[in-house]
Amino acid sequence: MSLSLDDENDTLSGHSAANPEDAPANRLTAEPEDDEENEEHDIQKFVSLFDRRGVAAQAIRRGEKDFESHGTRAQENILEASRQVLEDVLAEPRYQNESNWTRGWYFPDWWGNSPLEEEDIDLSSPDKDAAAAKKRGIQARDRVVVIDNPNSAMFKAMGRVIPGLGKDAPGADKLWLFPEEALFLVDRGSLDLWYPTKPFEAMFPVGSKPNVGGVDDYEDGFPLTQEAAYALFLGAPGERGKISLEQFQVFANLKRTGYNVTRAPQRYTPPRAQSGATVGGDAGRNKLGLWAWMMSLLFPSPKKRPAAPPSKTCPLIQPGLYRDYKTIHEKIAIIPRHKLTPLSPSEPEDPYKVLYFVWQTGGADFSKTHPPPPDFYMAVVDARQSPMPTLDQISNLLRTTPWSPPREGAHLYPRLKHGYRHVVVAAVDQGVINYYRFGEGAFEEELIFARFDYVKGPSGGQKTSGRGRGGGRGGRGGKRGGKRGGRR
Repeated sequence: MSLSLDDENDTLSGHSAANPEDAPANRLTAEPEDDEENEEHDIQKFVSLFDRRGVAAQAIRRGEKDFESHGTRAQENILEASRQVLEDVLAEPRYQNESNWTRGWYFPDWWGNSPLEEEDIDLSSPDKDAAAAKKRGIQARDRVVVIDNPNSAMFKAMGRVIPGLGKDAPGADKLWLFPEEALFLVDRGSLDLWYPTKPFEAMFPVGSKPNVGGVDDYEDGFPLTQEAAYALFLGAPGERGKISLEQFQVFANLKRTGYNVTRAPQRYTPPRAQSGATVGGDAGRNKLGLWAWMMSLLFPSPKKRPAAPPSKTCPLIQPGLYRDYKTIHEKIAIIPRHKLTPLSPSEPEDPYKVLYFVWQTGGADFSKTHPPPPDFYMAVVDARQSPMPTLDQISNLLRTTPWSPPREGAHLYPRLKHGYRHVVVAAVDQGVINYYRFGEGAFEEELIFARFDYVKGPSGGQKTSGRGRGGGRGGRGGKRGGKRGGRR
């Protein structure tokens, strides 16, 4: 594998724009573009660029890969030089403007004694209580980083201020971050993480401005490296103030692709379904019109009786007269159907639990204090450690999501795809993330045969004659049957 430099800044590379007068000479002396692309990239030239200032602003793109080993020393030297270039790029210091500089302090035990609040949140309906709205999704005991000066637009969808502290509490109006949020900001260079050497009360006293120094003031603490941030924030799943590597990789991938992500409450229970909720749209399926009602009076359907077990020697459908497909379908439906219910089951098993609420962007402005219902409910598993989920695990995971029936009047296939509950499982295999969507559908509720039992009555006159579209007084052609019909 080789690397090349995609330099779009002329000032960094030391080249100036060519004059139009020198264009013919340049065309004569320059090599064709195809030859430059086929030529092997010189890693040493790229390494020499690190002696210049501002090289961190240049973009690096990968070259062609050697998929098979040649067994030569030249190939090993090229690969080793490419790896060394990557290490040099990662070791290059990052620069931040002082106006956009944001610092966070690591206080893992400040909220460690906070009780685990019961997070029974209904995200499908607006909050009526303002105090309950402020406490929505706080989870203070898992927030470990306090922001000194939030100067980034990223904090519009990240971090929360702990409500209910009062003005006499130290750091009452400060923004606190989850470990995955702080590590993501450190990873992208938007947050400078510091380790404090003074207690929290001394740095954020009551009723006054924070007593912290500037960028070069190390009396209150010292800055941490990116490696130290990973060591502090990564841990076992479920550990307070920590997050697993797989969970962070999923969070970072979603944030980089433009989604709004927040952690789901640990004791999250889905909102209760509205009263009168039906499955499969049974309320609207029986409205077949006046003609079907009249036919039901003439030919009433037999009363429903408990279906007898099918005989091993007799056919499922006995000889006789059947006036609709529903009767035939009930006789051949010998396998018990899955019945959907809005009720929630017991607590799901680890690791198949909803960890993140995910929202798509592009619509209205996202509010982290009053978020809309999530677009996706996501669980994160390690593909190497977690086995394939069983049917009971997926069923329990699905039933921890809100009851979301498909829209009435939708077409058949979108209705089946939407289902009544849905969840996304992110399987992480050594850094490779695959998203799997599971839904609880109701194929048995979509009665395809019901459309054949619906007999549409005549729209016009009481008698018809001829083979055409007219005939009678209700057709297009009146008594004479129109141009095509009405005559024999």
